[in-house]
Order: sequence, then structure tokens, then C-alpha cells
Amino acid sequence: MRKRSLKSCKRGAVTDTLAVLVFGVLLSFTLFIIGGVVFTIDDGVQSSNLDQVGKDHFSNFRNVYVPVFDTGFFVLMMGLIIGGVTGLFIIESHPVLAVASWIALGIMVFIGAVFANAFSDFANTPGTISSWLDEFTFIPLVMGHFVEFLIIVGLIFMIALYAKVNT
Repeated sequence: MRKRSLKSCKRGAVTDTLAVLVFGVLLSFTLFIIGGVVFTIDDGVQSSNLDQVGKDHFSNFRNVYVPVFDTGFFVLMMGLIIGGVTGLFIIESHPVLAVASWIALGIMVFIGAVFANAFSDFANTPGTISSWLDEFTFIPLVMGHFVEFLIIVGLIFMIALYAKVNT
């Protein structure tokens, strides 16, 4: 049986950029919704007849949730990008495939714009949802500039895939 090396796997920037797109959108929606649930429960606990110790504990949980998961979102996105660049640098590819990567990047930027608009519409819904957005730092920053983020990540991935010196 013939062994296959990592360099013979012809995966590339297209699927890795798609992974960043899907992962970023799903994680931002999920953490935002969970944050909203935490905020709603905290508001209910603060207005209930519980003793002050219980109210303080849940208020502390609310104050810890946002920085931990907001920073966690940022760290996971950066880890995904670094892992993608590392993996793409190992793969051998032919520069002719760059044309297909440019086309795929354009399609993914369009899809990313649709997802960014969906997140913006969801997050700016009048009422309590728009007030949750002020609690987070990195999620609104990334999703507010998601198209630019995808273009930069896609270009970094293409550089890592196609700009290698064959020795």
C-alpha cells in the first residue's frame, strides 16, 4: 500500500476560507444568543424575591460571561486562521488554481456579506437584543467588518498556498 504525504493532499484556500466563514457566523450567533439568555435570566433574578447573595452570584456570572466568551470568540477565530495558514503552507499547489481561488473568494465574500447583514439585522432588532450588543466587544467588531475580514483572511490563505518557494 502506497503512503500519501501531506503535500499530496490538494486541499486549499477555498475550503479553509469557507471554514472561517461558517465558523465565524455560527459562533457569533450562538454566543450572542446565549449571552441574551444569560442577560434575560439575570434581569429576572435581579427583579425576583431571592436573597441578595443569589442575586450577587448571578450578577457576577453575567459580568464574567461576556469577557470570557467574547475573548474566546476572538482567540478561536485567530487560532483557526493560524491553523489554516500553517496547513496551507505545507500543501503543494499549482499557481493555475489561483484563478479558481479568486472566483471562490468572490463568492464567499458575497455570502459573507449576506451573513453580516443577517447578523446586523438580528443584533439591531429594537428592544432588548440591541442592548445586548453593547456588552460584547469582539463579536460586533468582527461581524461589523465581516466582509473585510473575509477578504483579508482569504488573501492571507492564498498567499500561504501559492507564494511558496519550491526547493
